[in-house]
Amino acid sequence: MNNLNFFSDYLIATLRLAVPLAFAALGGLYSERAGVLNIALEGMLLTGAFTSAVATFYTSNPWLGILASLISGGLVGLLHAVLCITLRVEQLVSGLAINLVAAGLTSFFARLVFSGSSTQQLPGIGAIIIPGLANIPLIGPLLFQKDFLVYLLFILVILTTYILFKTSFGLTLRAVGESPKAADTSGISVPFVRYIAVVISFLLSLRGE
Repeated sequence: MNNLNFFSDYLIATLRLAVPLAFAALGGLYSERAGVLNIALEGMLLTGAFTSAVATFYTSNPWLGILASLISGGLVGLLHAVLCITLRVEQLVSGLAINLVAAGLTSFFARLVFSGSSTQQLPGIGAIIIPGLANIPLIGPLLFQKDFLVYLLFILVILTTYILFKTSFGLTLRAVGESPKAADTSGISVPFVRYIAVVISFLLSLRGE
């Protein structure tokens, strides 16, 4: 029984830690499909986590923390898009620079903001318990007693698959990434589509454990 409890706790912790990485991976998918290399995922996660923690710390409202994460992620994504698409900076260099700047700034400001304070007491979103299914041994606590972001991730995985392969926007996105010259010839604004893809990529910087 102890082994089963340990295994259950291990799976729950694994899923909890994997959620932010999965959001970042989904975001990177949009950017890569549009033909923009995005290695700034680490900087995206750091920025989203820091702004979310700060907003939640001062407002005691985790939903405002998520909103702050979305805004900061969108702004960093816009910066990356301007550098890579408009100014034609090397995409690898831009992503690397964002990672380094984000790592330095979030570490510095975290010391200023949270000096002498404990972030362990930040309010969480709260788990959504699905009646009946939550009582299933092992699977129930793993999948059906989670917060909003976990369920949102499952929905976004399905929705992203549908968008990329079943919609005109997904077709346009893939066309821009695979053959930008052909897409431009057909009347598609390649820079505009790439801007949208990169901003979406950084918007998915949710970090709301």
